[in-house]
Amino acid sequence: MKKLISLLVIFLLLCGISYSQYQKAIPHSAVKEGISDIDYRVPTNTGLMMVESDPPAGTIPFLLNFHDYVTNGNNLKNLWILGDTVIAGMDNADSVNVATSSARKMYYQVSYNGGLNWLTDPVLPVASTGTAYTNFIPTFLSGQRTIVLSGREFAPGSRGTSIVELAFPTGVCQSYLNPAPGRDYFAYDGGGTMIKGGYQCGDTVKYASFDYNTNSYGTPVLLAVPNDDVYQNARVFAATSPTQNRVAIAWWIASGGTAPQSLVYKESVDGGSTFGAKSNICVVGYIVNSDSVAPWFGMDLIYKPGTTQLMAAFNTLGFSGGAPNYGTRKGYKLLFWSPTINGGNPVLIADRSNVPLLMTDTAFNNNLLDIQVGMTAVSHPSLAYSSDGSRLYCVYSATQRDTSNFPAGWANFNFNDIYLSYSNDNGATWSGPYFVTNTPQDDEIYPTISPTGNVGNYIHVSYHSSKYPGSAQFSDLSYTGRTYRVYKKLDITTLPPVGIREIGVTTVPASFTLKQNFPNPFNPETRIQFNIAKAGFVSLKVYDAVGREVTTLVNMDMRPGAYEVMFDGRGLASGMYFYTMRANGYVETKKMMLVK
Repeated sequence: MKKLISLLVIFLLLCGISYSQYQKAIPHSAVKEGISDIDYRVPTNTGLMMVESDPPAGTIPFLLNFHDYVTNGNNLKNLWILGDTVIAGMDNADSVNVATSSARKMYYQVSYNGGLNWLTDPVLPVASTGTAYTNFIPTFLSGQRTIVLSGREFAPGSRGTSIVELAFPTGVCQSYLNPAPGRDYFAYDGGGTMIKGGYQCGDTVKYASFDYNTNSYGTPVLLAVPNDDVYQNARVFAATSPTQNRVAIAWWIASGGTAPQSLVYKESVDGGSTFGAKSNICVVGYIVNSDSVAPWFGMDLIYKPGTTQLMAAFNTLGFSGGAPNYGTRKGYKLLFWSPTINGGNPVLIADRSNVPLLMTDTAFNNNLLDIQVGMTAVSHPSLAYSSDGSRLYCVYSATQRDTSNFPAGWANFNFNDIYLSYSNDNGATWSGPYFVTNTPQDDEIYPTISPTGNVGNYIHVSYHSSKYPGSAQFSDLSYTGRTYRVYKKLDITTLPPVGIREIGVTTVPASFTLKQNFPNPFNPETRIQFNIAKAGFVSLKVYDAVGREVTTLVNMDMRPGAYEVMFDGRGLASGMYFYTMRANGYVETKKMMLVK
C-alpha cells in the first residue's frame, strides 16, 4: 500500500496536479457551459435542431451530457451527504455516441458547502474503458477519504466491476473485474474494507464480496440456477447491514421459466458465507386495491440502518390473460414490502388511487402513449430513512397527463414528474404523494435519496431532468437532448400535496369540518372542502354504496388550514357514494350522488 501511495504522488507531480487544485470550487451559476444566456441547440436523429433552455435550478455542473438511460432496474446509490459535503454521480455520453453503450463514462462531482459551489471539473474515475451505472460508497482507505464504485465496465462480456479510487477526489483509480464473466455488479458497504453485492452470470445469480484494501474478490456463492430460480434476463439487487452482519440478494424472475414472474430474495445472517432459502417478495397475480399485478424490475432494496429489518419498494404492471400487461392503468402500482410488515404482503404506496394521471384518466391508453424503456407509469423508487430512524422516505417518478408534441412520424412519450411519499411506521402505511417537481415541459426521472444526511424535515434528492422524454440511447424515436443531474435539499413541509389545494384563509379553523361536496349531484368531477383545526394525520376516503373503498383522496400529515380536493368519478357507475374524513379523533361521513 505504501508503494501504491508513493506511485500516486509521483503520478500527480508528473502531471502537474496538486491535490488542492481538485478542491477548487466555483459558483454554480458560472458552470453552465456557455448556455446561461443563450439557447443550446441540440442535433437530433433527423438532422433537426432542437432548442433547449437554461439548466433547471439545482443542476450539478457535469460535462455536457446526452446519456438518458440509467440502471437496469436498480436504484443506484449515487448521492451522498456527509455533513456539508455532497458527492453526486452520473453517467455521461456525448450527442454523437449517445446510442453507443460502451461510450459511457462514470463521473462524480463534489461540493464542500452543501451544493452551493462545486469542483471546477467533474471527476472521471476511469478513463481507459467505458463504464456505466455509477454506484458508489464514500469510505476511508489507509486513513484517507476515498470512494469505491461498482457497476459495469465494458470489457468482454460487459463484466461487473469494482473501482477503487486511490485518493479523493483525483479520479486516479484501479478497476477490478468480477472473477466470472457476468453482468453489472452492484455492491454496498459490507463492513471493514469490504463491499458486498450480487450479479447475473449467464442464467445464474451469484453473490460476491470485494476487499478494497487487498483488491481481491471472495469466492462467489451461487444463489440461483435456471429455470426454477431464475430465467434469462434477470435483474439483481443487493442490500447490506454491516453492523448486523446481514446481506440480502434479490432478483427479478422474468416470465418463461418454470417459476412464475416474481421478485425473490435470499438472505445471509453470517455476512455472506451462507444464504437461506429463496423467499418471495411478490409473485405475479398478487391482488392489491382489487387489481391483479405482475412485479416489474424497478426496485430499491435496503436495510433500515443499524437493524436487521429488510425492505423493498418496487413497481408493477397489470396481469391479465396469463401475462403481464403494459396497457392497463390499474396495473401500474408502486408497492412496499418487508417480511415483518403486513404479514409479508406488499403494501400500496402509489397507484390509480392517488397518482393524478392514473387516478382520473379512464381513457388511459389514449393519453399514455409511450414510456421510456424499462420504466412504468409509476416507476423507479428510492428508499431512505431520516437520520434518527423515525421516518422512511420513498421518491419515485410518475407520468404526467401532458404528452410531448413531436412532429409527425415521431413517437410521443409522456413526461414524468418526481413524487415523494413517506411512512412513520416503517412502511405499514404511507402518506402522499407530494410533488417534488411539477413541470409539464420537463421530463424528470431516476430519482434517488441520499442514504445519509436526512435530518428533521429535510431530505436530499437527486434526479435526471431533460426537455425531451423517451430514450435516445435506445433509438426509440425520441429526440437527442441534453440530460442534467439535479440536486435538491427539500423541506418536505413545503412540498405541495398531489390533488389537494389549500384555500386562502387568515385564521386557523376553530374545529374540524367536512363539508358537502359541490356540485352534488355531479358528473364527473366534484370538489370536497374540509377544515383542519390541529396538525396531525388526516385521511379522506371514498366508498361505494356497499362500503367498498373506491379511492383515497387524502392520507398524510397536514398542518391546520382549509383545504379542497377534487374527486373524479370517471370510470365509476352512477349511484350513491360516501366519503369519510378521519383526523385527530374526528370522524364524519357524507353522501354524494354521481349521475351520468
